[in-house]
Amino acid sequence: MSLGNNISFLRKQKKLTQKQFADKVNVTRQTVSRWEADEVIPELDRLVEMCEIFACKLDALVREDLTGQSEIYSEIKIKRIAPFKAAGYVIVSSNPEDDALGHMDRWAENCGLKKVCPNVKLISKRYQKWN
Repeated sequence: MSLGNNISFLRKQKKLTQKQFADKVNVTRQTVSRWEADEVIPELDRLVEMCEIFACKLDALVREDLTGQSEIYSEIKIKRIAPFKAAGYVIVSSNPEDDALGHMDRWAENCGLKKVCPNVKLISKRYQKWN
């Protein structure tokens, strides 16, 4: 395991040159080169910034060998669903949880959430009503 190898690997996965990556973390290209050669260790604030750029955990960046993975990033799928509005409300009822669960169930049906995501689950302290 090498922190420098991980930085180099993740940078290349993001298709960034050393110069482009250096610009993102506000250092020189030579500094990135020294990090990747394990000549120096980046400061903690730079490591945190790298984790944001690479979308990885600090522990993984520093401790794990990420170079053994052919694809570190999973494919992202984006689905569009109809927009919805959120509203706050107060329920005055002798059985407020059942009333709220019924309301949420109708909302999920009416807005199309159940159609787009048939495995959607409603989580309640008492029970799960959907699927």
